Amino acid sequence: MLKAQYGNGGWPQFYPLRNGYWSHITYNDDAMVGVLELLRDVVDRKPEFAFLADTERARARQAIDKAVECV
Repeated sequence: MLKAQYGNGGWPQFYPLRNGYWSHITYNDDAMVGVLELLRDVVDRKPEFAFLADTERARARQAIDKAVECV
């Protein structure tokens, strides 16, 4: 998921990238919101993500910060 994030902080609708509409950042379909919610759960140490290391949590936090700048 982190590899799919664009340099500007957004995410495409699909990854690997596809030609057309699917390579654009979209808000109305909750694709980007869903990614941010999942990353927030990682950062918040939800039980289902307990196996992740602190370095991965830090990367998730950076991705969230970058996405907020994009929005």
